[in-house]
Amino acid sequence: MDYWFKFPTLRRSFIYLTSHCMKIKLLFILSVLVHFNQGHAQFQANKLGNWQDDGLVLTNSFNSRYNDVWGYAKNGREYAVIGSTEAIHIIDVTNPANPQEVQRVEGKAGGPFLVHRDMKVYGDFLYCVADEGSSSLQIIDLSMLPDTAIQVYNSNEFVITSHNVFIDSSQARLYIVGKGSTTSVLDISTPATPVLMASYPKPGFPLPYVHDAYVEDNIGYMNCANKGLWVVDFTDAANPVILGTMDDYPEAGYNHSGWLSEDGQSYFMCDETHGKQMKVVDVSDPSDLKVVKLFSPGFRDNEIPHNVAVKDGLLYVSHYYDGMQVFDVRNPLNPIRIAEYDTYPDANASWYAGNWGIYPYLPSGNILLSDMQYGLFVIEKLPVAATQYLDIKETAFEICVGETVEFEMTVGSGFSDLGVTLSANTNNLSATVEFVPSTTAMPGDVVAVKVTDISGTAGIAEELTILADDGMDTQTASLFILANEAPNPIIDIASPTLNSTVAVDNIYFEWAETDGADSYRLEIATSETNFENTIVFNTETNNTFYTLVNPLEAGAMYFWRVTTIGVCGENFGWIFPFNTEPANSTHELYGINTTVYPNPVGDYLFINFKKEINTKTELEIYSASGQRIFYVNELIGQNKLILNTSGFPNGIYLIKINSSDNYQTQLIIVE
Repeated sequence: MDYWFKFPTLRRSFIYLTSHCMKIKLLFILSVLVHFNQGHAQFQANKLGNWQDDGLVLTNSFNSRYNDVWGYAKNGREYAVIGSTEAIHIIDVTNPANPQEVQRVEGKAGGPFLVHRDMKVYGDFLYCVADEGSSSLQIIDLSMLPDTAIQVYNSNEFVITSHNVFIDSSQARLYIVGKGSTTSVLDISTPATPVLMASYPKPGFPLPYVHDAYVEDNIGYMNCANKGLWVVDFTDAANPVILGTMDDYPEAGYNHSGWLSEDGQSYFMCDETHGKQMKVVDVSDPSDLKVVKLFSPGFRDNEIPHNVAVKDGLLYVSHYYDGMQVFDVRNPLNPIRIAEYDTYPDANASWYAGNWGIYPYLPSGNILLSDMQYGLFVIEKLPVAATQYLDIKETAFEICVGETVEFEMTVGSGFSDLGVTLSANTNNLSATVEFVPSTTAMPGDVVAVKVTDISGTAGIAEELTILADDGMDTQTASLFILANEAPNPIIDIASPTLNSTVAVDNIYFEWAETDGADSYRLEIATSETNFENTIVFNTETNNTFYTLVNPLEAGAMYFWRVTTIGVCGENFGWIFPFNTEPANSTHELYGINTTVYPNPVGDYLFINFKKEINTKTELEIYSASGQRIFYVNELIGQNKLILNTSGFPNGIYLIKINSSDNYQTQLIIVE
C-alpha cells in the first residue's frame, strides 16, 4: 500500500521531533523520496594520505592535472600509479600517511592539451596509453621498485591515441579501446613484446566505437558509448562472436564503463551523462540483456558516475565531484550505499571535476583514488561495521488502526556467514512483528517484515526497532508508525451559536478546524432526537465555514451538526439548535439595514449603513479558501465604507459584519 499518498496530512505538513518518552510526532511534508532513504548511516571513509604536484601543467579544458589511477604491490610494499598531463607517476603508499613519489616516467606526449591517460598492470608490467597528442603504448617494468622503473617498450606501432586499456589476465590479452573507431587485441604472454592478434571492426564483425571494456576469460563487456552494451566472445580473436547487445534501456546515456559481479551474473554499468543513474544489467543470458535496477547516491539531478570496480561484494564508484561512493551489491537488485569520501571540496558543477579513478585491490585493503584537480588519495580500508547493517527503505508509516504495515529489509553483507537472528523491540507501540520466511537470515538476504495488531497513542508516531545479532555483533534499525483513528468530532462552533436566532437567508455556519479531518459534512435537521430522519439540508466542504444561500422556513427551530471526515473514518459532531427569524422580519443590523453593491464587484465596493453605527462592530472579508484578507473594527459613527478591490484576485469572497449582539454575511463576486 502506498501510505505516503493515501494520507493528505502527509502532503501538507512537516516533520518535527520531540525527545519526550522517545516519541516522535510526525506531521509529514510532501517531498521527493530520494533513491536511498536508508535505515542505517553511510560510513564516512577515512583519508590516510594525499599526494599532488602543483608544478605539473594544468589542462586547458578542466583546470586539471591528473587522470586515472591503478595499483601494484611487490615485496611487502604497495604502490599507486597515477597519470598526469605530463607523466606516469609511481607513488609508494606503503606508509599511506606519507605517500612518496619514487619514480616518474614521462609520457610520449604531454602538455595542457592532454586530459586522458589510462593504465593497467599485468604481472610486473604496467601498460599505459593516452588519448591526446602523438602518443604511444608504453610498457614499464615495475619489478625493481622502489629503486627503478624501466620503460621496456614505447611504440605507436599498434596505437597512437587510445582512451582505455583492459587486461584479461587469465588469457594474457591486452584490449586497447577508444583508439578512434578501432579496438585491438594484443597477446602479452611475453609482456615486453606485445603481438597484435586482431583489430575491429572487420567484415562480419561490425563492432562500434568502444569507450571502455571489461574482459574476463575471453568474454568482453564492451561499453560502446551511444551504441550501448555489447557482449562478445573473443576466444577466437580472429573470429569473435557477438553474444548480445543492448542499446535501448532505461535512462540510456553515454555508456562509459562497467564491471562484472563476482558471480558473473550482473554487470554494473555507468552512463557518463549528467543526471543518469547507474545500472545493474542482468547478463546471465547475454542474448537477453536487460537493466534490472537503477541506482545512484541520490544527491542531486546532475550527478555523474565515471569508473567502477567490484571487490568482496562491494561496488566502488568514482563519482566525479561526489567523490568515492561505495555500494553493497551482494544483492544486485538492491544496491545499498554504505560509504563515501569526497575528494573534491569545490562547488559541484555540470562539467567534469573530482574523483576520476578508483582502485580497491591493494593487499592492505586501502583504496586508491585519483582526483582530476587534487591528485592521489589513499583511503583507509572500510571497517567490517560499514557492511553490518539493516537497510529499510521506508522508515515512516501513517496508517489507520487495524491496518497492517509490510516492508522489505536487507541484511548487510558484513555479518557472519552463519547468519543473524532477527528480533523486534516494539517500545511503546502495541504491535505484533513477523519476519518472513524466518527470524534467521543470511548476509545479503532480503527479509519481508509484517507488523499487525497495531495500536498506539493518537497523534504520536511510536518507534519500532529491528535487531540483527550474529552472535558477535548486533545492529539495529528503526522505523516509526503513526496509527490514526477517525478525526475527533466537532464540539466547538462559532456560528450560529447555541439557541441563537438568524435570518432565514444567507445563514453563515462556522466551526473549529479538527486535526485529521480532510473534509466536513454540514447537516441541518428539524429534530434533535430524530436527526437522521429529518435532515433537510446537507453538503460536504473542505472549509470550516459555509453560507447557506437557500432559505429555511421562517420562525422555526432547526438543529445542525458537522461530521468530520478522514481516511480512517468519520465522527458525528454535537448537535446545536438555532432559530430562524419570524416572517416579515426587518432583518435590521444594529437597528439599520446594510447595502453592499455592486455585485459582481469592479474596482470599488460600496457598503452603506442606513444609520450610523453606534456600537462596537467588526467587518471582515474572507477569500474562498478561508483566508481573511481585510479587517476593520473602528466603525462607530460611520454610515458608509468604500473599499478599493482592484487588487483582489477574481473569485468569490465572504463579507462578515459582527457586533456584540448580531451579525450579517454576504457573498460577493470580484471580476
